[in-house]
Amino acid sequence: ILSWVSFFIHREATADRVNIGVMTFLSLTTLSFDIRNYTAAVPYLTALDWFVIMTHAFLLASLLQFSFVHYFTKFGYGEPLAYYNDSLDCIELSDDNPAGIDYI
Repeated sequence: ILSWVSFFIHREATADRVNIGVMTFLSLTTLSFDIRNYTAAVPYLTALDWFVIMTHAFLLASLLQFSFVHYFTKFGYGEPLAYYNDSLDCIELSDDNPAGIDYI
C-alpha cells in the first residue's frame, strides 16, 4: 500500500516517487529478513515467503510504471530527440536573411 502512494504524487515529482519506492523496498527487505529469523527453517517456501515475494513484485511493477510514465511524459511534452533538416526548427535567422527564407 505504501508503494501505491506514489501513484497519487504529481508525475513531475521524480525524487519523491523514487524515495518512496526505495524506502518501501528497504522496509520490505528488512521485514523479510526479520521474518526469516523468527520462523522455522524449512526447505520450501511458506505462504509468508510467497506474500513477501509478491509484495516485492508489486513494488517492482509500481517502479516500472513510474519509469514508463516519466519517459512518455517527457517525450510527450515536446522535447524532440532530433531535428529534421527541412523543419522550421532547423532554420537559422541572420541579419542578411531575417525571414529565414532561402532563395534559389
